Amino acid sequence: MITAYERVFSISEAVQALETYRPWGRILAGGTDLLPKNRLNNNISVPLVFVDIKRIPELKGIYLDNNWLVIGSNTTLNELIIDKLVQTYAPMLAQAGSKVGSSEIRNRGTVGGNIGSKNAKADLLIPLIAYGAVVELYNLAGKQELLLETLSPEIIRLFGSEKVLAKVKVPLAKSVKWAYNRWTKESMGRPFVSAMVGIEQINEGDFCRLITVLGGTGRWPRKVEMVIKADSILDQEESTAMVKRIVNQTIPIDKDEYWLRIAQVVLSKGISDLGGCKL
Repeated sequence: MITAYERVFSISEAVQALETYRPWGRILAGGTDLLPKNRLNNNISVPLVFVDIKRIPELKGIYLDNNWLVIGSNTTLNELIIDKLVQTYAPMLAQAGSKVGSSEIRNRGTVGGNIGSKNAKADLLIPLIAYGAVVELYNLAGKQELLLETLSPEIIRLFGSEKVLAKVKVPLAKSVKWAYNRWTKESMGRPFVSAMVGIEQINEGDFCRLITVLGGTGRWPRKVEMVIKADSILDQEESTAMVKRIVNQTIPIDKDEYWLRIAQVVLSKGISDLGGCKL
């Protein structure tokens, strides 16, 4: 039940509002996740207060800062998709963003909302973790910068209620070739399983570093890296064995065979899309 609404114009005002209304304050940006969830739980007597951050200028925009691609959390998904900097330095992020819902959802939904939805299947998480993204968070104690892949469930739980997600920072790409794939049973639905696979040449091309991120199969996407012989990725038998090793490292042991098979298919497709170790 929504009991109050407050519009804020700075990060410090947002942080203070969350503290004032704690534990019932909730960050409102695009609202494409928060509002439907609230309607579903409308019969539950929880006195929610929405803190509207849409007018905070620092939370908008995409720009380069030294060796980082910086994305404001209030950037909409459609703004992300069409941005030239994103297409140049993080093209798989644009590709993943284009898979989110309908055009209407992407016009309102934000980067911060997608990451802060506390859903391990959120589309942007996989490419951001693969790229090594850092999130910039604020609370009463000040600013924190944390590597996205290392976030604990305890930190994630505080997104939008005790912590304000201000920016996402993506390190400018190394010489890595990437492929992104997802699997869903629903039209415009969130993926059941998604994966990003990357190849980086090392040792003058005789070996490659294989980077994989698999999401939707556990509490948080998992990143796995391994060094492989350059020609092994093209060998069907070795590639299949490699995929099974990655899946076994990534998926919790209580997942059934169905999830294992889907994860293997999505990962195999990504490795096949890379077409070998040559960049």
